[in-house]
Amino acid sequence: MAEKPKIRIALAGGTFDRLHSGHGAFLRAAFRQSKEVWIGLTSDYYAQKKECGSTTENYKKRKAGLEAFLRKNGLFSRCRILKIRGVAGPHAANPKVEAVIA
Repeated sequence: MAEKPKIRIALAGGTFDRLHSGHGAFLRAAFRQSKEVWIGLTSDYYAQKKECGSTTENYKKRKAGLEAFLRKNGLFSRCRILKIRGVAGPHAANPKVEAVIA
């Protein structure tokens, strides 16, 4: 029997470009540890600043892939997807967030 998550709200984030099995493992681990996961998804502007930014899928496409994964795995109702425009985003300082999953 799976243990109930002890964390109420955790924050996880990334660019999630071309969502792959490593992204999936990371997200599933976050949801095993927390009842709700706020997922920071990098904006197009911030993603373009990365080394391989010129080949990164646009925000709309990355968000659609992330949502499809979450729905397929029964996790969509336990998350919020938040656009981040910088290194940490404003949500890391939110007092409701009890952990950052990295």
